[in-house]
Amino acid sequence: ASHVAFTPARMATRQPLLAFVLFLLLAAGMHAASLPPSSEDTGGAVASSAAASNRGIETPLDLKGVEPASVARDLRADDAEADGAPRLHTHFSAPSPGETQVMDLDADALFAALVNHSVVVAFTVTWCALCRGYDAEFARAAESYAGLMDVRRSRAPLVFARVDVDRNRALAKTFGVTSAPFVTVLKHKRWYTVQDGQTVVRPPKRFQGYLGASPTVEWLNRETGMQANMRPYVVDLTDATVDAFVSDARHDVLLEFYAPWCGHCKLFAPFYFEVGAHFASDDHVRIARVDVDAHRDVARRFNVTGLPSLQLFPRGYKVHGLHFKGAERKPAAIISFVKSPQVYLVEAQVTDMPQWACVVWLEAKGVLRAGSVSGAVGLTAHQGRDGELDWDQDRDQDQDVQMGEDAADAEGATEATDVTGATDATDATGATDAT
Repeated sequence: ASHVAFTPARMATRQPLLAFVLFLLLAAGMHAASLPPSSEDTGGAVASSAAASNRGIETPLDLKGVEPASVARDLRADDAEADGAPRLHTHFSAPSPGETQVMDLDADALFAALVNHSVVVAFTVTWCALCRGYDAEFARAAESYAGLMDVRRSRAPLVFARVDVDRNRALAKTFGVTSAPFVTVLKHKRWYTVQDGQTVVRPPKRFQGYLGASPTVEWLNRETGMQANMRPYVVDLTDATVDAFVSDARHDVLLEFYAPWCGHCKLFAPFYFEVGAHFASDDHVRIARVDVDAHRDVARRFNVTGLPSLQLFPRGYKVHGLHFKGAERKPAAIISFVKSPQVYLVEAQVTDMPQWACVVWLEAKGVLRAGSVSGAVGLTAHQGRDGELDWDQDRDQDQDVQMGEDAADAEGATEATDVTGATDATDATGATDAT
């Protein structure tokens, strides 16, 4: 539904005119070409190939019959600290800023790292497409924490580790890994409990979000209390922030309206985050969403009638949102919509114009020959202060009166003809009687 209200009668007159305008634009080659993302398109495409893989299905792992790794075997139980926490005999050194932040660890090295650090672990397998897609994103998340200290717990850097499940099946079984990638954070001195002198591993909390760098960082910031900086793929807005965000003249803003209980919204979420990942480093584009169940007044203000719903607020046109009307909400189509919204923009601009003003606008754009239509029907316009067409309303009224007079004259002529015809018919009847 359009954000601008029209009466039914006026809308009926605009529909064929609007179709005519769009036909002319398409014929003139002004329509937007489809621009699917590619690895060569660097306009903000941070993780196009990785993001495409990150909406896949997790790889189930068959660890039946595998015995969990004995923590006592990997730790020196007789060298325990005063609080009962066992101490490792393997030395571990965290990477320095500037070095590769993700380390490939086995059981000994992982438990050694946990002595003085909180460790973010990604349990993966080499033959998992989803794992391969997430690998670069995990590395980007790790880079954002380089040089930061976990002041809440370990007072040491956060360590990022990758564990190959095929080579460390017992270790994966220890932490309850059932599918890959399995991402969790093992917090310093909180990843275990000591019961009757035995070290018991706590069930880890798994990251359930979109497998991208920014969502991973957002989750880790909440879990660890640290504050790594990375622009979110999708910004969550509220009733108090949405208006200023979409009206920012510096950015093209794509806004999704969704609700947590909406099944279609849940299915669409990975695709929308993929769009956000594509534009993650584009300084001119912002991807956002708003929960209309929590902020219902937003749905009324933006004329939202279905979920999920997408509206684009491009630079240079902030009158109202351009509604995405694609048959399929696939990332390639939405990315093309954000990059090339020309047809949608023209439709909105034409809809906003006074009736028939689009004819002079098309002539000004060179789509129609100057005066070819406006001159024939007597349309005139002059440039307003803001460069928009400001129509002479008195001229329009005079034309309406003249058209009414012409119609009356035509009706009178028809009636005169009818009278003459009736007279002729009477004469003919009289002649027949005389005969």
